[in-house]
Order: sequence, then structure tokens, then C-alpha cells
Amino acid sequence: MLTALLLFACTDDRNVDSSAGPIEACTASADTLVEIGRVGGTLFTPFSDGESVRLESAPQGGQGVSVALRTGGVSTEGAVDVLLEPYWNGAVQGSFVSEGLPLYCTEEDNGDQYGRVTGTVVGFDPDLYVTDDDLAVLDGETIDLLVGLTSSDGAYAEGHVDVVIEF
Repeated sequence: MLTALLLFACTDDRNVDSSAGPIEACTASADTLVEIGRVGGTLFTPFSDGESVRLESAPQGGQGVSVALRTGGVSTEGAVDVLLEPYWNGAVQGSFVSEGLPLYCTEEDNGDQYGRVTGTVVGFDPDLYVTDDDLAVLDGETIDLLVGLTSSDGAYAEGHVDVVIEF
């Protein structure tokens, strides 16, 4: 039982960057941002342009790039819908919308508040990339990851980052 409680405490993403306790909600502002990256331990690290990433299984089927999102200026009151699209040579290679995801408010050590979404994958269309051989053409290629986020109050913000696929 104690192990289960400790595991739950370690995976609670509402306030992973602060020891101050849960935050009620991040507020909306005119200046919005969406950063695409990963969570390692308790810290969010944005992807750098040109960073190499590996493909993983996508919950929609097929393969994609596992991402976490950090938002600024987006209200965390209610769930969000997240548009996930990879582009290669300017053409969309898959388009998925994850609806009703929780956007947790986190506070970093410097006091800045951000929204956070974890557990999403920017997936490649499994009808275009049926086999591993189909995906192998992406090895070493630069892919533009687009993530668009629509909050419960209808506000939209998006982020982009160019990553290199490592197969």
C-alpha cells in the first residue's frame, strides 16, 4: 500500500517543479506560448531545433514523437484539445486531435507559472507509414512538429520545433 501511495505521489504532474503545493489555476493572458519538449524526472526540457528524437508507439496507432507541452498565458481552467501534426518537406504527415486533456498548472523555482500536458505523441499517419520500412525513409530527416492547443475558453496557441528523426 505504501508503495502505491509513493508511486502516485511521484507521478502527480500538477506541481512537479515546486514544493509549495498545488496551484489552483494558471490564468489566461494575451501573450501565449506553447513549448514542445520532454519531461525528465520532474523538469520540463524544451526540444532544441535540430535535436535528434526517436520514434515511439503512438496511442492512435503507428509511430510518432513522444512530447510534453509547456504553455504560458493559457488558462488551466478546464480541459484542452491538442492538435498534433508532423510536417516533412512542408507536407503534413499525420493529423490527430487529442480532446479533453488535463492542463495542469505548475510553478517553477523562480515563481513562473506554466501549464503542462504530458503523455502525448505527435504521430505519423499509420495509413501512410504502414511498415518499419516506410518509416525508415524518415531516418535523419528534419520534421517540423506542430502542436496547437485550444483551451476550454476557446483560446488557441501553437508551437513548432524542427527535430531530426533517429530511427
